[in-house]
Amino acid sequence: MKLNKTYINIRDKWWGLPLILPSILLPVLSSANTYALTSTGNVVLFYLPLAFMLSLMLFFGWAALPGIVLAIFWRRYPQTGLYETLSVTMHFIITIVLSWGGYRVFSPRRNNVSHGDAHLLFQRIFWQVFCSATLFLVIYQFAAFVGMYESKASLMGVMPFNINTLINYQALLVGNLVGVPLCYFIIRTLRNPLHLRGYYQQLKLQIDSKATKKEIVIWLAVLTTLMFILCMPLTDNSSIFSTNYTLSLLLPVMLWG
Repeated sequence: MKLNKTYINIRDKWWGLPLILPSILLPVLSSANTYALTSTGNVVLFYLPLAFMLSLMLFFGWAALPGIVLAIFWRRYPQTGLYETLSVTMHFIITIVLSWGGYRVFSPRRNNVSHGDAHLLFQRIFWQVFCSATLFLVIYQFAAFVGMYESKASLMGVMPFNINTLINYQALLVGNLVGVPLCYFIIRTLRNPLHLRGYYQQLKLQIDSKATKKEIVIWLAVLTTLMFILCMPLTDNSSIFSTNYTLSLLLPVMLWG
């Protein structure tokens, strides 16, 4: 199986995949965002759009910006109007350009290798997780404080520095830590479906040769069951396994796997 030469020539152009993918994937990945209502207001528990847009910049560079702007306008303009949409657009662009630029400056060579290279671990954690989340939150706090985000004012709380801010910051950190490798893998697979074959070979190399098919099936079944229990909504008849207690069971299962 070989990719079409015309597709290979145009896929990285700004009017190719970088223009199309953001508008298609942003609504899908945004559906994974998780919010909660507390006594002090609304908070974010998990946030993926920032990780997705940063992954686009890591993969396509400057060519990703037109598609990112188009995706934000397509999603936000009907909901919030022109002024807030422009504010959101600048918010994302400033954050991802500074984080991407810092990463490229301090990791000039082989900076696009798959997530798993130990030599780039510190740079990726700092620029792709810590720096981007911190910049995003600081800019958001300022914008919300001066009234630029009226539709999201409830996420800020009464004061800029409170428990809501800490929870929102954690959501950004976790979203980037999980989302950047995930979105990078999705983009890379859509750009070159043949990547799945190489990825499968890497997975096979990581499986212990002494592990039998029966053990792998049992492990997958236990893991799937725990994830299913965690995703079930709480009701009056829910057991302790439907609470966060089940998270403590995931660690030994993952270590055993």
